[in-house]
Amino acid sequence: LAALQEVTDNLFLQIESEKLSGIDRYISAREKVANQIASSPNYTLAMTRMLFNAEPADPIVKVVLGQGIKAQKQRLSELVGTGDLPADVDLGFLARSISSSSWSTILLWSKGFVALHDFPDEYVRVGLSILKSTIVPGSHAMEMIEKRLRPG
Repeated sequence: LAALQEVTDNLFLQIESEKLSGIDRYISAREKVANQIASSPNYTLAMTRMLFNAEPADPIVKVVLGQGIKAQKQRLSELVGTGDLPADVDLGFLARSISSSSWSTILLWSKGFVALHDFPDEYVRVGLSILKSTIVPGSHAMEMIEKRLRPG
Protein backbone atom coordinates (compact mmCIF):
# COMPACT_ATOMS: atom_id res chain seq x y z
CA LEU A 1 0.00 0.00 0.00
CA ALA A 2 2.86 2.37 0.79
CA ALA A 3 4.46 1.61 -2.58
CA LEU A 4 1.15 2.22 -4.32
CA GLN A 5 0.69 5.53 -2.50
CA GLU A 6 4.24 6.54 -3.51
CA VAL A 7 3.59 5.75 -7.18
CA THR A 8 0.28 7.61 -7.03
CA ASP A 9 1.81 10.63 -5.30
CA ASN A 10 4.71 10.81 -7.79
CA LEU A 11 2.31 10.61 -10.71
CA PHE A 12 0.16 13.37 -9.21
CA LEU A 13 3.23 15.58 -8.74
CA GLN A 14 4.25 15.06 -12.37
CA ILE A 15 0.79 16.03 -13.56
CA GLU A 16 0.53 19.05 -11.27
CA SER A 17 3.98 20.38 -12.21
CA GLU A 18 3.15 20.68 -15.91
CA LYS A 19 2.50 24.11 -17.36
CA LEU A 20 -0.48 22.87 -19.37
CA SER A 21 -4.11 23.79 -18.85
CA GLY A 22 -7.56 22.74 -19.99
CA ILE A 23 -7.90 19.82 -22.37
CA ASP A 24 -4.14 19.67 -22.99
CA ARG A 25 -3.57 19.07 -19.27
CA TYR A 26 -6.41 16.53 -19.19
CA ILE A 27 -4.99 14.52 -22.10
CA SER A 28 -1.45 14.72 -20.71
CA ALA A 29 -2.64 13.40 -17.34
CA ARG A 30 -4.36 10.43 -18.98
CA GLU A 31 -1.21 9.73 -21.01
CA LYS A 32 0.96 9.80 -17.88
CA VAL A 33 -1.33 7.37 -16.05
CA ALA A 34 -1.53 5.07 -19.08
CA ASN A 35 2.25 5.09 -19.55
CA GLN A 36 2.81 4.37 -15.85
CA ILE A 37 0.50 1.37 -16.09
CA ALA A 38 2.14 0.09 -19.29
CA SER A 39 5.67 0.58 -17.93
CA SER A 40 5.06 -1.66 -14.93
CA PRO A 41 2.57 -4.32 -16.03
CA ASN A 42 3.35 -6.82 -13.25
CA TYR A 43 2.92 -4.15 -10.61
CA THR A 44 -0.35 -3.07 -12.22
CA LEU A 45 -1.63 -6.64 -12.29
CA ALA A 46 -0.76 -7.14 -8.61
CA MET A 47 -2.51 -3.91 -7.60
CA THR A 48 -5.52 -4.77 -9.75
CA ARG A 49 -5.85 -8.19 -8.09
CA MET A 50 -5.58 -6.57 -4.66
CA LEU A 51 -8.22 -3.99 -5.57
CA PHE A 52 -10.74 -6.45 -6.98
CA ASN A 53 -10.35 -8.72 -3.95
CA ALA A 54 -10.55 -5.89 -1.39
CA GLU A 55 -13.47 -5.12 0.86
CA PRO A 56 -15.02 -1.66 0.40
CA ALA A 57 -13.34 -0.32 3.57
CA ASP A 58 -9.88 -1.58 2.56
CA PRO A 59 -7.34 1.28 2.28
CA ILE A 60 -6.40 0.22 -1.27
CA VAL A 61 -9.93 1.10 -2.38
CA LYS A 62 -9.48 4.63 -1.05
CA VAL A 63 -6.04 5.02 -2.67
CA VAL A 64 -6.84 3.54 -6.07
CA LEU A 65 -10.49 4.32 -6.63
CA GLY A 66 -11.18 7.19 -4.24
CA GLN A 67 -8.14 9.27 -5.08
CA GLY A 68 -8.48 8.45 -8.78
CA ILE A 69 -12.07 9.66 -8.91
CA LYS A 70 -11.16 12.76 -6.90
CA ALA A 71 -8.31 13.62 -9.28
CA GLN A 72 -10.56 12.99 -12.28
CA LYS A 73 -13.17 15.32 -10.81
CA GLN A 74 -10.56 18.05 -10.27
CA ARG A 75 -9.37 17.84 -13.88
CA LEU A 76 -12.97 17.94 -15.11
CA SER A 77 -13.63 20.96 -12.91
CA GLU A 78 -10.77 22.73 -14.70
CA LEU A 79 -12.59 22.07 -17.98
CA VAL A 80 -15.70 23.73 -16.55
CA GLY A 81 -13.50 26.69 -15.67
CA THR A 82 -12.19 26.97 -19.23
CA GLY A 83 -15.73 26.77 -20.65
CA ASP A 84 -15.09 23.42 -22.32
CA LEU A 85 -17.62 21.65 -20.08
CA PRO A 86 -21.02 23.14 -19.23
CA ALA A 87 -21.28 24.57 -15.72
CA ASP A 88 -24.22 22.28 -14.90
CA VAL A 89 -22.44 19.02 -15.74
CA ASP A 90 -22.59 16.36 -13.00
CA LEU A 91 -18.85 16.15 -12.28
CA GLY A 92 -19.19 13.26 -9.85
CA PHE A 93 -21.07 11.11 -12.33
CA LEU A 94 -18.71 12.01 -15.17
CA ALA A 95 -15.63 11.30 -13.03
CA ARG A 96 -17.01 7.91 -11.95
CA SER A 97 -17.98 7.06 -15.55
CA ILE A 98 -14.51 7.83 -16.87
CA SER A 99 -12.88 6.00 -13.95
CA SER A 100 -15.02 2.92 -14.48
CA SER A 101 -14.21 2.85 -18.19
CA SER A 102 -10.54 3.22 -17.33
CA TRP A 103 -10.74 0.20 -15.06
CA SER A 104 -12.59 -1.70 -17.79
CA THR A 105 -9.68 -0.97 -20.11
CA ILE A 106 -7.24 -2.29 -17.51
CA LEU A 107 -9.39 -5.42 -17.15
CA LEU A 108 -9.50 -5.95 -20.92
CA TRP A 109 -5.71 -5.57 -21.11
CA SER A 110 -5.17 -7.95 -18.18
CA LYS A 111 -7.34 -10.58 -19.91
CA GLY A 112 -5.55 -10.27 -23.25
CA PHE A 113 -8.11 -8.24 -25.20
CA VAL A 114 -5.82 -5.19 -25.47
CA ALA A 115 -2.11 -5.59 -26.25
CA LEU A 116 0.28 -3.89 -23.84
CA HIS A 117 1.79 -1.79 -26.63
CA ASP A 118 -1.74 -0.57 -27.53
CA PHE A 119 -2.79 0.03 -23.95
CA PRO A 120 -1.72 3.69 -23.52
CA ASP A 121 -3.59 4.87 -26.61
CA GLU A 122 -6.64 2.75 -25.77
CA TYR A 123 -6.71 4.09 -22.20
CA VAL A 124 -6.55 7.71 -23.34
CA ARG A 125 -9.10 7.25 -26.11
CA VAL A 126 -11.61 5.51 -23.83
CA GLY A 127 -11.60 8.42 -21.40
CA LEU A 128 -11.87 10.95 -24.20
CA SER A 129 -14.76 9.05 -25.79
CA ILE A 130 -16.82 9.44 -22.63
CA LEU A 131 -15.72 13.03 -22.07
CA LYS A 132 -16.72 13.96 -25.64
CA SER A 133 -20.41 13.45 -24.86
CA THR A 134 -20.39 16.41 -22.46
CA ILE A 135 -17.86 18.77 -24.07
CA VAL A 136 -19.20 22.04 -25.45
CA PRO A 137 -19.58 21.67 -29.24
CA GLY A 138 -17.17 23.76 -31.29
CA SER A 139 -14.80 24.30 -28.37
CA HIS A 140 -11.03 23.86 -28.49
CA ALA A 141 -11.46 20.80 -26.29
CA MET A 142 -13.86 19.21 -28.78
CA GLU A 143 -11.39 19.84 -31.59
CA MET A 144 -8.56 18.23 -29.59
CA ILE A 145 -10.70 15.24 -28.59
CA GLU A 146 -11.90 14.61 -32.13
CA LYS A 147 -8.32 14.86 -33.40
CA ARG A 148 -7.15 12.31 -30.81
CA LEU A 149 -10.04 9.93 -31.52
CA ARG A 150 -9.44 9.80 -35.29
CA PRO A 151 -8.18 6.41 -36.39
CA GLY A 152 -4.55 6.19 -37.41
